Amino acid sequence: MISLNSVSKVYGTGKTALDTIDLHIDKGEFVFLVGTSGSGKTTLLRLLIRDILPSSGSILVNDLDIVKLPNNKISHLRKKIGVVFQDLKLLTDRTIFENIILPLEMTDMDQKTSRDRVNEIMKQVGIEEHVDKFPVQLSGGELQRAAIARALAFSPDILLADEPTGNLDTATSWEIVKLLQDINQAGTTVIMATHNTDIVNSLLKRVISLEKGKMIGDTKKKDKKEDNAPTEDKETEKDTKKDKENDKESTKSSEKDLKEKPETKDNKNDDQDDKVEEKKR
Repeated sequence: MISLNSVSKVYGTGKTALDTIDLHIDKGEFVFLVGTSGSGKTTLLRLLIRDILPSSGSILVNDLDIVKLPNNKISHLRKKIGVVFQDLKLLTDRTIFENIILPLEMTDMDQKTSRDRVNEIMKQVGIEEHVDKFPVQLSGGELQRAAIARALAFSPDILLADEPTGNLDTATSWEIVKLLQDINQAGTTVIMATHNTDIVNSLLKRVISLEKGKMIGDTKKKDKKEDNAPTEDKETEKDTKKDKENDKESTKSSEKDLKEKPETKDNKNDDQDDKVEEKKR
């Protein structure tokens, strides 16, 4: 789905934004991209939509080498990758409906199909009642939903979300994350850049960590079943050890009984028989 091979980006100022990044993301994954400001998160997202080019390395998206992609094919690439920008980029002089339909109007899609598509998306993200409102009339969470709706206009294979919860309260942030999870479960690959450690730590998703342009971590948290597995193994080991100790105590007890058992007549006769047998030999 997405593959970065030895990708580096050095800006004209001499600043290294990304340094030799090797990364592969499969279709249908939900990935968190974390790191402090200036770590390279936004640069990586911009590279994926061919907004900028890497200084070195190759980038493949759906088997397309986007570094070598001709300019007349870039629009095709961007239909497959929806983007929720950090600053949203909603036009303040247009209604929410008009903002969402704008990308579709730039294609040869007929008006009825495009309007039906926008109505469908607005319902999907939960803002169908805000069709005729302007951005200034919506809350922060509603604006994020509008930006997500616009990013879904072309039913993309990949959705990039740059700090979608950055300016939201905790409850609203979780609502947006839940929406992104629903989109992911429907088959869309989601890459979410975020500073929100509470959300990252609470979800069992893959986490790619960047620091000063370098990838310093790529981890996927274990699910609850896997987390419980070691505990179950320890319990089994504990039970086995206990059984062995019981067997050992039982053996000692048996040996003690034999030593303390008084000598009987039959035992004496057996000893005499053994002595006679030895003399015969």
